[in-house]
Amino acid sequence: MDYGTNAAEPVSDVEDNVYEKLKKAFLEDLRINNGISEETIGQQSNNRWHEERRRRITASNFGRICKLRKTTPCSTTVKAKVWLHDTVLITKTLLSTSLKKYLI
Repeated sequence: MDYGTNAAEPVSDVEDNVYEKLKKAFLEDLRINNGISEETIGQQSNNRWHEERRRRITASNFGRICKLRKTTPCSTTVKAKVWLHDTVLITKTLLSTSLKKYLI
């Protein structure tokens, strides 16, 4: 690929053997993620999807974390996300239980 005459050569900040280990770990993670993709079909109605989503920072939360000031700890934002998730999950569970109880 040609990036033009002013392009700088890429600089490697890791040794070849470390790079190979990182590459293998990354490729293994991709393989696992492909499996998760198949196991989480159905999203909202899939418990595994909820488990996996809870362990990740969504794109909207990532953007919010990236825009934080250097003096603002990101832990507050991450804790708020986890707390909100738990609250929503509890509310959905209670609502579902109530609907089943009163509609059946």
